Amino acid sequence: MVLSDAEAVDTAAELIELYAPNAAVAGDSISLRVGTRYCLVFVALGASLVRKPPANLDWGAVRRLKMMDLSLCQNTSTTSSSRTGSQSPPTRS
Repeated sequence: MVLSDAEAVDTAAELIELYAPNAAVAGDSISLRVGTRYCLVFVALGASLVRKPPANLDWGAVRRLKMMDLSLCQNTSTTSSSRTGSQSPPTRS
């Protein structure tokens, strides 16, 4: 579902808005929660990425994203604002 949403939106800002508050933006990357345990990371692509002061990316001008990673989220809480620290994956018994 996330990949089809990423393909359907016109700009990265729309994708961020669609997945808020479960979208975390850092530099030129977007991290989205997929389900309850996984995070999908995209980076902005383009020869002339538009930056707004103080060096923040203008996500409304980003039209191309590259998927870089799909992995377990560091924290399994339901909001991206609390992603600090790390958590070990569950063990099987």
